[in-house]
Amino acid sequence: MENAYRELNKKLPAEFFRKQAAIEKNKKITGIFLALGDMLSWLSCFIFGIIVLLLSNSGLNLNVIEWWYNIGLNQLLIYCLFSATAIILFWKNGHYSERSPFWTETGEIVRIITTLGLLNGSVVVATSLSFSRTVWLASFTSCLVVLPLSRIIFRKLLDHTGFWKIPTIIIGHGEAAISIFTAINNEKTWAMK
Repeated sequence: MENAYRELNKKLPAEFFRKQAAIEKNKKITGIFLALGDMLSWLSCFIFGIIVLLLSNSGLNLNVIEWWYNIGLNQLLIYCLFSATAIILFWKNGHYSERSPFWTETGEIVRIITTLGLLNGSVVVATSLSFSRTVWLASFTSCLVVLPLSRIIFRKLLDHTGFWKIPTIIIGHGEAAISIFTAINNEKTWAMK
C-alpha cells in the first residue's frame, strides 16, 4: 500500500501541491476575516443597544457617563465574554472553515445567539449585577439579524478579492454529475467553482 502511495506521489505534479497549499492558506485567511467580521458585528450590536437605551430614556434625564461607570462597563465585559464564546462555538462548528448552506448556518447562528443571550441574562440575574435590560435585549436581538447579514457582506468582499471560491472537480458523468454541478452553482455560500 505504501509503495502505491509513493508511486502516486511521484506522478502527481508539484503544482498540485502548491495549489493545495494556496487553498489551505486561503481558507485560513477567510476564517480569520469572517471571525473579525463577527467580532465587529457583535460590537456594533452592543453599540446599537446603547443607542436604543439613550433614545428610550431621552426624557428621563439619563446621565450617560454615570450609567457607563455604574452599569455599562460591567455589561460590556459580560457581553464580550459571551460574544467571544459565540465566536469560539462558531469556529468549533466550522462556520469559518467549512462552506455550509446559508439556512443551515443561519439556524446555528440563531440557536447559539439565543442560547447565549438567555445565559447572559441568567448570569446577570444570578450574580445580582445591575444591568440594562434594554441594552441586553436590543443587542442580542439585533445580533440575530446583523450577524447573518454581515457574513453575507464579508463573503461578498472575500469573493470579490478572490479568496472565497475553491476550485472543485466533479468526478462522474451523466445525470448525477449534472445534478451535482447544478447544486454547486445554485448554492453560492459553498463557494465552489
